[in-house]
Amino acid sequence: MGQAARFDTMARGGAGECETAQRVAFITIGQSPRSDMVPEILSHLDADIEPLEYGVLDGLGAEELCAHAPGPGDQSLITRLSDGSDIVLSKTWIQQRLREMCQEILNDRIDLIVLLSTGLFTRFRPLCTTINSQRVIDRTIEALVAAGQSVGLIVPLAEQIEEIVHKGAAPGQTLGAAALPGDEAALAAAVESLKGCDIIILHSISYDEADRALAIEASGKPVVLARRAVAGSLCAALNKLGVEAVFGEGEPLSTRLRRLSRREREILIQIGDGLTNKEIARRLGISHRTVEIHRARVMEKLDSGSLSELLRAGVWIDQI
Repeated sequence: MGQAARFDTMARGGAGECETAQRVAFITIGQSPRSDMVPEILSHLDADIEPLEYGVLDGLGAEELCAHAPGPGDQSLITRLSDGSDIVLSKTWIQQRLREMCQEILNDRIDLIVLLSTGLFTRFRPLCTTINSQRVIDRTIEALVAAGQSVGLIVPLAEQIEEIVHKGAAPGQTLGAAALPGDEAALAAAVESLKGCDIIILHSISYDEADRALAIEASGKPVVLARRAVAGSLCAALNKLGVEAVFGEGEPLSTRLRRLSRREREILIQIGDGLTNKEIARRLGISHRTVEIHRARVMEKLDSGSLSELLRAGVWIDQI
């Protein structure tokens, strides 16, 4: 899959602090590093982290990429290559590559994963606390619709409009339009088509502050930038992992989670789902006694005194 792109120093901190900083993996569905995106997200953080970048398409040549262009009936995702060009690929293929990568990078002792794409609907379960940008934006839309606001969603590709427009919203409360990031004329036209909406969301994390400024000027409405929303969720997650420790006193949760083996992390996720030991054994294809042993080790390593504490930790190690 390719190696992580590592920063020379930590965000908001010096290299000497790397032993205690949270290790955050930023995963793009394109190629890394994303100098157009990640530094801006890091600028919103008020925490010491060690950021690493991974690209789903890292190490792939033009011939292999062309082989995975969307076919008839395929859903599409647009992403950026290391040379700054954009490419449209099969969503199904990208999602499979992403699943594999999320499992591989845990060998780099990652504390938190940030999925830098808002076009992914499949529920991923990497064995690490994960910020799924799609879920962050979904929750934003849900909150706005619940407050009675009509929401205009701008996406990069016209074929994404039907898929992206929030299916759980009341009829007429979400509308969609398409414009590529950085295309001022297309963005102005998209904003014009959504002028009846109360608020506009630049749905793709590829849209930047310049796109947001243009949309505000053209619409006169509040405009939500996806990468800002993701940065806010990242700040909250780092606070939980590093400072509040989620439960109890003493070491941060991230320090405790690093002690868990891959199998113990799997067990903790199942505990977070509320499964019994027998149910976990059936799901993972292991014996009931083996689950009991792993569960005891998890409780010891997390310094957890009750099932409720394990349940809360299981929620955090899954997805937020």
